[in-house]
Amino acid sequence: MDLIAEAEDRAKKNMETLLDNNIPPYAILSHTWGSDEQEVNFEDINSGNGKEKTGYEKLQFCGKQAAYDNIDYFWVDTCCIKKTSDSELTESLNSMFRWYGKARKCYVYLSDVEVVQNGVEQPQSVWEGRFRASRWFTRGWTLQELLAPISIEFFSRDCCRIGDRESLKLIIYEITGIAIEALQGVPLSKFSVDDRMKWAENRISTREEDAAYSLLGIFEVSMSVIYGEGRDNAFRRLNGVIEPSLDKRCLIDLFITDPRKDKQRIEELKGGLLFKVYEWVFQNTEYQQWYNDQSNRLLWVRGDPGKGKTMLLCGIIDEIRTSNNYALAYFFCQSNVDTINSAISVLRGLIYMLLDEQPSLIRHLQKEYEVPGKQLFEGINAWVALSNILKNILHDKSLKPIILIIDALDECEKDMVKLLRLIVSSLAEFPRIKWLVSSRNSLGIEEVLGPVEERTSLSLELNSHTISIAVDWYVRDRVEKLARTKKNIKRNRKTVESYLLENANGTFLWVALVCQNLEELRFFTTSMLQDYYPRELDPLYERMLQQILNIKEHGVTELCLQLMAIVVVAFRPITLCELPRLIGSEIDLEEIIQLCGSFLVVRNQSIFFVHKSAKDFLSENAAETIFPNGIGKVEKAPELSAYIHDAKRFVLYNRVGIEQAPLQIYCSALSFAPENSIIRKTFQKCIPSWIYKISRVRSNWSAALQTLEGHSNWVRSVAFSPDGTKVASGSDDRTIRLWDAATGESLQTLEGHSNWVRSVAFSPDGTKVASGSDDRTIRLWDTATGESLQTLEGHSDGVTSVAFSPDGTKVASGSYDQTIRLWDAATGESLQTLEGHSNWVSSVAFSPDGTKVASGSDDRTIRLWDAATGESLQTLEGHLDAVSSVAFSPDGTKVASGSDDRTIRLWDTATGESLQTLEGHSDGVTSVAFSPDGTKVASGSYDQTIRFWDAVTGESLQTLEGHSHWVSSVAFSPDGTKVASGSDDRTIRLWDTATGESLQTLEGHLDAVYSVAFSPDGTKVASGSGDWTIRLWDAATGKSLQTLEGHSNAVYSVAFSPDGTKVASGSYDRTIRLWDTVTGESLQTLEGHLDAVYSVAFSPDGTKVASGSGDWTIRLWDAATGKSLQTLEGHSHWVR
Repeated sequence: MDLIAEAEDRAKKNMETLLDNNIPPYAILSHTWGSDEQEVNFEDINSGNGKEKTGYEKLQFCGKQAAYDNIDYFWVDTCCIKKTSDSELTESLNSMFRWYGKARKCYVYLSDVEVVQNGVEQPQSVWEGRFRASRWFTRGWTLQELLAPISIEFFSRDCCRIGDRESLKLIIYEITGIAIEALQGVPLSKFSVDDRMKWAENRISTREEDAAYSLLGIFEVSMSVIYGEGRDNAFRRLNGVIEPSLDKRCLIDLFITDPRKDKQRIEELKGGLLFKVYEWVFQNTEYQQWYNDQSNRLLWVRGDPGKGKTMLLCGIIDEIRTSNNYALAYFFCQSNVDTINSAISVLRGLIYMLLDEQPSLIRHLQKEYEVPGKQLFEGINAWVALSNILKNILHDKSLKPIILIIDALDECEKDMVKLLRLIVSSLAEFPRIKWLVSSRNSLGIEEVLGPVEERTSLSLELNSHTISIAVDWYVRDRVEKLARTKKNIKRNRKTVESYLLENANGTFLWVALVCQNLEELRFFTTSMLQDYYPRELDPLYERMLQQILNIKEHGVTELCLQLMAIVVVAFRPITLCELPRLIGSEIDLEEIIQLCGSFLVVRNQSIFFVHKSAKDFLSENAAETIFPNGIGKVEKAPELSAYIHDAKRFVLYNRVGIEQAPLQIYCSALSFAPENSIIRKTFQKCIPSWIYKISRVRSNWSAALQTLEGHSNWVRSVAFSPDGTKVASGSDDRTIRLWDAATGESLQTLEGHSNWVRSVAFSPDGTKVASGSDDRTIRLWDTATGESLQTLEGHSDGVTSVAFSPDGTKVASGSYDQTIRLWDAATGESLQTLEGHSNWVSSVAFSPDGTKVASGSDDRTIRLWDAATGESLQTLEGHLDAVSSVAFSPDGTKVASGSDDRTIRLWDTATGESLQTLEGHSDGVTSVAFSPDGTKVASGSYDQTIRFWDAVTGESLQTLEGHSHWVSSVAFSPDGTKVASGSDDRTIRLWDTATGESLQTLEGHLDAVYSVAFSPDGTKVASGSGDWTIRLWDAATGKSLQTLEGHSNAVYSVAFSPDGTKVASGSYDRTIRLWDTVTGESLQTLEGHLDAVYSVAFSPDGTKVASGSGDWTIRLWDAATGKSLQTLEGHSHWVR
C-alpha cells in the first residue's frame, strides 16, 4: 500500500510503500474525479509535480485535515495507485474496501457543495439542497467509500465540515435508499444480494466495468480486473464469485449439528463399534426386503431400551456408505439435548448432510435463504420452509437414489408427529427414497407408521435369539478389555464372563452398566456378582441406587439424591458451572457426579443421563426416594390454576382502562376478552344488554402479558432488574423509564440525555441503572430517587450498549466508534478502552492437553475452539489492533496474544478475562511464546527487538537487540535456557535467556526468515523462509543440517512433532508439508486450504496438525494419513 506523508516543510509530499502488516494509522480521501488531466497521479507525486493541477487542492485539504487529526499519513486513489501496472491495479481494486475500512478517518470532499457565502458559513437549510444533489452520491466507487470506513466525515468545497455519517444518516438514507442499519455499521453480509445490488443500480461509472468492480468489497469477494471485457461480462464474473460466498453463509446458518460427528461421539461413548454385534442384520429377512425391494421403502427398527438400536444403525450406516449404491443422510435424536431433539433439528441435519454430499443442491436452499437469512431456520415458519426445501431437494433429478436414516424417533420431543407424517407422505411423492428409522416400542409411532403399506418392521424382541448372540459377542469384547486393566477381573475372567452371558438377557445397556461399574470398583470378588448385579435393567438400576443410599460419609447420599433429582426435572442439561448454586454446596461436586456414574455422565462440561432408561427409572420408579418427602401428596386442582391464570391475564391486559374508568371492566374489558377466556365465559351475563353486536376477537390470550405506555418515541432497549420486580426502558424520546413489572405502573422518568437512549442495564444489586445514548455519554441513575449519579464521557460517537460487571464495580459500554470502554461505576473514571473487530486470523496453537485450539485474528480477537467438535468456546476481545500471534501457557490456564497495537496480553482461558497488558515495544508485536515453566513470556516485534516479560507481574525483564530488521518469530528451547528468533534480516539468532547474550547467528537463507522452532530435545532448530525452503540447524554449533525443498512459495510457519521426528511447514503455496527430520524426505503434502497457510502446530500426542490460513479457516489434519479431519470456521479474515 502506497501512502503519502507530508514533508517537514509541507511544500512536498513524499510517497512511502508499506506492507500490509506494517501500516501506520492513516486517513483516506473520498471524492469525485475531475478530468484525468487535472487529477494528480502516481507519477506526479514521485516527481514532485502536479501542483498546478486543480486536483492538487484536494490533496492539500486531505493532508491538512489529517495533520489536524494527528494522523501522519493519508491515501488518495488518484495518485496512490500505479495504474500502469496491471497487477498493482488488480490488487488495489480488490483491496480498496479493506483500505477504506482500516483508515482511521475518511474525509469526503464534495467539490459541488459550498457552505460559505460572502465569508459567512450558511445554515443547513441553505446547503442541504446542494448536498442532496451532490454528484458524489451518484458515482459507483463512492458506494463502498460510504459504507466501509469506521469514521467518515463530509466536507464542502470550502473545507467546512458538514457533518458525519451518523449525524447525516437520515438524509443519506433518503438520498441513497441504503438501510439505516448498513449506515450504522451492521455487517453487509446481513443484507441480501438483491438489496446490495439495488444500492448500486443507479450509480454511474466512467468505465463500464467499474460498475461491477466497485462492488467487490460490498460482497466481500475478489476477482481479476479485465478492462475491455464489458459490463455484462464483468457482472457475470462477479455473480460467479458471489454465489460461493453465499453458499458458505447458507451452510453456516443451516448448521445445527454434524450427524457424522454425533455418530463418532456415540460410538466412542459406547466403547466402539463391533462388527460381530451388528453383522446379523444383513442376513435378516426384513432388512433384505427393505434394502432390495422397491415396494418396501420404510424400515422401522423397534425395540425396548438398551437393546442396541443406535449401535445397530451405526453399523448399517457404515455398510451402506461402503456399498456406494445410495446417497446417504442420517440423524441421531437425543431427548436431553435441545439442539437434537426436535423435528426442525432433524430436517436441518438431513439437509446439511445432503448438501455436503452433493453441493449443487444448495440452489434449493439459496432461493429461500437469501432474504430471511438465518431466521429461515429459526422463525415461526421454519418447519414449513425446511420441509419445502427438503422436498425440492428430493425432487431434483440430479440426486441419485437416497436413504434417509433417523435414530431414536421417540426422543424427538418437539413435533415428532409432524416428522412422522412427512416421512409417510414422502414415500408416495418420492419413489427414489428409502427411510430407516428406529425407536422404542411406541403406540404413538405405531398409530402413524402402522397403516403404511410400504413399511417393514424389524422388531428386536422378535429377533431375541439373534440379539442374544450379538450381546454375547459384546460381553466377550467388554470383559476382554476389562481384563487388560483390572487384575481382579483378569484372575476371574471366566466367572465374570459366564455371569454376564447368563444374565444379560439380550440387553446391551445392562452389560455396559455392569462393566462400567466393575471398572470403577477398587475391590472385587466373584461373590459380588450375584449380590450387586441383578438381571434386567430396572433391578440393576435399583441396585445401583441402593449403593448410593449405603454411602456412609455424612451428607454424601443426600447430595447424590439432590443431584439426581435436579437433573431429572431440569428442562435442559445442567452445566458444571450452574450446579453449585443449585446444590448449595461448596464441596467437590465432580466426585458426587462420579458416585452417580451409573445414572449420570459429564460431556462437554454438562451433565447427561447415561441413557434415557436411567431417567425413566428415576422419575417413575425412584421418585419417592430422590424427591423431597410429601411431593406425592400435593393436590391437583387444574381448574383452579387455570381460573387464576386467566384472571391474572385479564387484569394485566385491561389494567390501564380499569384504573382510569373502573366500570369499563363490564363493557370494554369483558367484551374484548378472548373467546376462550374463563373470566369472559364465567361473567358473560355481566356484559351490558345494550351492546347488540361485538366485533370478532381472538380465541385465546396472546403472548403479551402487559403493554407499558408512556414513551413518546421509539423504545430502543429494555432490561429487568435482578430481582425481576422492575423494568427499565430507554427511548428515542431521550428518557429512561422505570416500571413496576407486576402492575405495569410507571415508577420513574429519568431525564438528562440530549439524544436517543440506545441501551439500559441494571446494576447487580438493582440500585442503579446505566443508560447509553447517541449523545455519546453513559449515565448512571439511582433507581430509588431517579437522581443522575454520574455522566461518563469519552466515546467519540453514539453509545450502543451498556452492561454492569457481576460485582457492580464496573460498567462496560460499546459504541459506534467501534470501541468498548470499561468504567469505574463508583467514580465514573474510564478504566480501559478495548478496540477491535472483524479481520484476518493470524495464528493458531494447541492447548497443552490437546483439547482446545486458540486462534488470533486481524479482527482483533482471539478465539478458543474445542479441538474435538470444532465448537467456538470463547472469543477474547481487548486488543486495539490485529492479533498476530497466540500461545498457551504450559499448564493451559493462560493464553498470550501479541498484537499490532504494540502490546502483549495474557488471558485466562477459563473465563476469557484479560489478566495483564504488557507494554514496551515501540511497534507491532509479531510473535509470542511462553517459557517451558510458564514464568516468562518472550515477544518479537517490528521494532527489531525481542523482549522477556514476567508472566505473573507483567514486568519487562530484558530487551534483546541485534537484528537489523523486524523479528517475525520467537521460540523457547525445551529447557528454557535459550530463545530462537527469526527475522526479516534473513537470520535466526539464539539467545541466552539468563544473560540476554546472543549465542549464535544462523545464516544461509536467501530471503526473510518468517518462523523458527526448537525440536523437543532442544538439539535442533527449524526455520522457514521466503526463499521457499525449510532449514534444520544444529542448536549447539549453528551448523546447517538439512535444507528441505518442495514448497513453491514462501514458508511462513514451521513446527516440530512432539517426538522430534517430523517437521510441519505451512506455505504461501496453500499447502502444509510434513518432513522427516533425519532424511529430509517430504512425507505428506496436505492440500485443502484456498489461500496461504500462515501457521501450523502439532497436537501434544503428535497425531494431528492444525493449520491457519488466509481462507479464514483453521483445519485439523491426521498427521499419519494427511486426511483433513475438520474445518473450523468463524473468523472473518485470514488465519495467520
